[in-house]
Amino acid sequence: MSWANNNNPSEFGTQSCWPDGTVITSGRNVAGNVASGPTAIKDLWPQTPDVTLMGLVLTKQDPRVIKNKNNPGADRSVLSFTLRDSPIDFINVSCWGRTFFIDDLAKKFKIGDIVKLQNPQIMPKSNTEIDERYKPWTPSHFQLSFSEKYSSLQLYSSWDASKYADLAHVPVQDSKDFHTLGEILSNGQNLHQQHVNIFALVKNIGQAKDISTKAGRQVKRIELKLLDETCPSMALIMWDEPIISYAQQHWVERETVIFVVDVLAKFDDFRRTMVLTADSKTIFTTNPDTKEAYSLFEYGKSVDFDDGPVDSFAPTVNLSTIKDVYNVGQLQTKLSDISCQVEYGLMYVFLSSFNIDGSNVTTYRCSSCRFRILQETGMCSNPSCSSSGDNAVAEPILTFDLRVNLSDHTGTVTKINMNEKLLQELLGCSAEEFVQLPEFRRTELKWSYLLERCKVYFKVVPSGFNGANNSLRLLACQEADPKDVCNNFSLA
Repeated sequence: MSWANNNNPSEFGTQSCWPDGTVITSGRNVAGNVASGPTAIKDLWPQTPDVTLMGLVLTKQDPRVIKNKNNPGADRSVLSFTLRDSPIDFINVSCWGRTFFIDDLAKKFKIGDIVKLQNPQIMPKSNTEIDERYKPWTPSHFQLSFSEKYSSLQLYSSWDASKYADLAHVPVQDSKDFHTLGEILSNGQNLHQQHVNIFALVKNIGQAKDISTKAGRQVKRIELKLLDETCPSMALIMWDEPIISYAQQHWVERETVIFVVDVLAKFDDFRRTMVLTADSKTIFTTNPDTKEAYSLFEYGKSVDFDDGPVDSFAPTVNLSTIKDVYNVGQLQTKLSDISCQVEYGLMYVFLSSFNIDGSNVTTYRCSSCRFRILQETGMCSNPSCSSSGDNAVAEPILTFDLRVNLSDHTGTVTKINMNEKLLQELLGCSAEEFVQLPEFRRTELKWSYLLERCKVYFKVVPSGFNGANNSLRLLACQEADPKDVCNNFSLA
């Protein structure tokens, strides 16, 4: 923000009026009357007195220091964020002040918080190239400037805060206006350095790393993997601490769907593929309340990430601490319960489908990234893998790939993925050893478990979508002790 006729930054925040001549007030309008309530973003107009806004923080950038070459030591800092108070109304806010003040202000709120903003200055958009390149697009004709001396911001938690919180799941643009990840890959250099919209499922969240820039700044960097129906994996890189923290706290691998507006698509020369980078224009909507998001979530659940790296789903708790016994009917109820939290339990069930003597028991995966090897080409299906470049052939690893059905007198749960680790423990051999077994031995192994009572430990993971089925992950599968079965017969 440029202050008219004020070349001395040390005087920032001492003015009695805004640059356009509007008198700055302190919580009262010109007539001395107390402001009557919040102002909606759609009703903003220059010289509107006593503006109080409530809304959801959509985006937030790290504070930046603006050096003053003419007056060293009088540097200012700026903090930018985007505020939303309705499905169609959101506006950019710039907070200017002394560095220590802006740093303290940045600590007071984060992306996803509901805040109350008082007495900002309403300014027309500048519509400059800088705004176009570095600020999120908003439908408002105005932008807000926050003064260190006259403006205030605080968290808002009154009775009506939920109406703003619900906006976190409403896309800021038409949810049908997006590129698939496959389109981005196929268009390649045509979309290089272009901002695009995407719908994707969060596949993997990497570890945040501290990076030193050429200018000597310390920043954070994190890389995520995304997927959709057209692409098994694409990298998304984030640099700003606020969105990195939000992703780490609110996104769940293989559960969260995101609608991303204005993410930068780039061709990475080193990886020889397209990657996505979130910048200061990017806006994320987590688990959007749309048919497209639900469809993508269902797709991710149905394929069980078979085109991605193998996961052992090793239990994160001691199995001996899991005491709650379910039958299949109760488990099915739990899987469809929209208020379900993460649940652990065990069942005494039959393996009603265990086709280890069939043709689709094993698959080949890449030794570098553990993604599937494409049968047609012998290449890794992960476009970001180092082995998926021109004429590169991935070194294959043979792994188990099997789904099973679990049944009791109350019903059947079908097509449950039994991961590599469980199958190795159950069969007593690796995938490579298994394929060497003669057919009669595979049939013997099959009937030693098929229709036999097993003790199965499981974990139910909430879907994150209203009305969606939750996910079931098997932690262990053991031969059931007849005494345990009898003791739990009413449930088993």
